[in-house]
Amino acid sequence: MIKFQLDTPQRIIKSKIDLNKTHAFFSYILLNMQIEKTEHTDKIPTMAVNAYGDLWWNKSFIDGLNADELKFCLAHEVGHVATLTFQREKQRDHTIWNIATDLIINFMLTEEGFTAPKGVLVPNHCGVYTFTSGKTNKPIDIDLNDKNAEQVYDELMKHAKIIKVMVEADGEGNFKGQVGKHIKGDKDDNGKSQGKGNSPSSIQANENNWKRKAVEASTQAKMRGQLSATMESMVSNLLEPVIDWRNKLFAYITNDLPVDYTMRFPSRRSIATGFYAPTVIKESLDLIVGVDVSGSISIEEYTEFMSEVIGIVNSYRQVKIRVIAWASTVDERDDIEINNDTQEDIITHKFYNSGGTTLSCLTDYIIKKEYTTKLLVVLTDGYVENKPTILEGVDTLFILSKQGTDTIVKNHGDVTSLNNVTI
Repeated sequence: MIKFQLDTPQRIIKSKIDLNKTHAFFSYILLNMQIEKTEHTDKIPTMAVNAYGDLWWNKSFIDGLNADELKFCLAHEVGHVATLTFQREKQRDHTIWNIATDLIINFMLTEEGFTAPKGVLVPNHCGVYTFTSGKTNKPIDIDLNDKNAEQVYDELMKHAKIIKVMVEADGEGNFKGQVGKHIKGDKDDNGKSQGKGNSPSSIQANENNWKRKAVEASTQAKMRGQLSATMESMVSNLLEPVIDWRNKLFAYITNDLPVDYTMRFPSRRSIATGFYAPTVIKESLDLIVGVDVSGSISIEEYTEFMSEVIGIVNSYRQVKIRVIAWASTVDERDDIEINNDTQEDIITHKFYNSGGTTLSCLTDYIIKKEYTTKLLVVLTDGYVENKPTILEGVDTLFILSKQGTDTIVKNHGDVTSLNNVTI
């Protein structure tokens, strides 16, 4: 039997397919990245990645890796993009920040079962990395357990001068043991701008894009039983401090959206590579949005919210949205289904209901109508009765008006606010 030798690009393609089988999170992010061979091998001896998810590889470096090591290196670069390494650096020391993020990412990868190449900064089995040198400096132990990159950075900065010597930093943020070079901004592998935009709005849009990709990737992995507690915690911790209500709604929808895979119709993208990958099958999801129309929600806030809900309809054709307005009661005329033909009507709909704020009237109405949903989104000011009826087995996301309170609703579901909007 003839055994074919794969060339370097084919090995990378095979690694991507292998990752899809075992580590869906990393595979999903990798499929959304641009991967190219570098022509500047003197500047990029290993790999390089930038904030926009562009990845360059050095042929000599790749050819020196076995299959497991190659998957580690690809996943490592994914880690920098998925955890927003570039965006979180801010005014920190570039070299020390690179070391901190490499340590955290490599620790995560070893926990996920990846095998690192020799010489890479990888902690021991107890989650501790020891910096040593042949000089008189005493070893420096850095415990990575239950820490993020910012916390590790603070620890490293206490010994910054010594650690830079120990890792042989060259003054440009590069160091021995680094899998890939971190290229700032939208620059290419030669350090030139790619014209993708370095304005505040472009930078923020790119950050939001990769946050969404991280949510999508974690959803894909979770659906396939491949999302470990470590990975789930990483994504949650990354998004939570800065997440806006739109992204939180997006996260809920993608999390509850049923996903399956089939080989009956292989992915067209994979066929072109000579390898076969499964096609994603997505089923429909019923979503109920309860809108508090008791008077404290302004027209502007309501319009803003419904515009985003319509955006969800357009983005996810398989999501069916039912909007129910409520106050102290629910009028059946305020029970509206949104589809592609009627979605604009919801913005101009004049509600028949008004009065006080009783959340139980909404949930009781849903139970009475025998509506089924995995997610209930409630737009309200939060001034509801102390013990409202809650739907069993249904995730509830409360989106508070700008003057709202979470005193009661925080005990009955997840809470975010119209104030938390990233432009």
